[in-house]
Amino acid sequence: MEVVVGVFDLMLSFVAILFGIGYTRLLNIVPDVFSKNEKSNLTFQLFYIYVFFAGILHFWGFTNNLGIENYNFGLFCLDVILSCTIYALCALTCPINVEKIESWRDHYIKVRSKVWFCQFLLIANKALLGVIVPQNEDQQFVTYMVVLLPWFIFSCLGFFFKNMTIQLITILLSLAHTTIGAFATLLSDASGLTN
Repeated sequence: MEVVVGVFDLMLSFVAILFGIGYTRLLNIVPDVFSKNEKSNLTFQLFYIYVFFAGILHFWGFTNNLGIENYNFGLFCLDVILSCTIYALCALTCPINVEKIESWRDHYIKVRSKVWFCQFLLIANKALLGVIVPQNEDQQFVTYMVVLLPWFIFSCLGFFFKNMTIQLITILLSLAHTTIGAFATLLSDASGLTN
């Protein structure tokens, strides 16, 4: 029996490795982030949870590319950018030198603009994917108005405002948006609406 490996299968392996390395970094700092010590900070803890669940949702969204009949180099490049951006987001959120971090709040303030810039890259990636892959009008409306527009607004708030109260609100809104996206995905999978 001959096994045929398609381009998408190879790409899935590549993306899974990058996601795996990024998630290894996230999981390695769980005890440091969620311990009850003086370094602990609610804003960073919520941001950590947001990055964790958003990455899972992005990976699931990536696997929907399996249904694309003519998977080409353009889609390959978008998938590479997506996985590299997710890895960068994980690496910025969870640095290697955890022992040097005196406060997760200070660490978040230091990397804040970079992590929200990663969000802009992810938004651009999803917008380009929506242009390349044909969608009906309902799918386009959901993609641009329900997913990308709020995500862009939250990312702008996170990028441009240093105030920690605004950051906390932005993270809570982003986490709620991601949670709603996860439930919508679960419901569409259960009803058989996905590819």
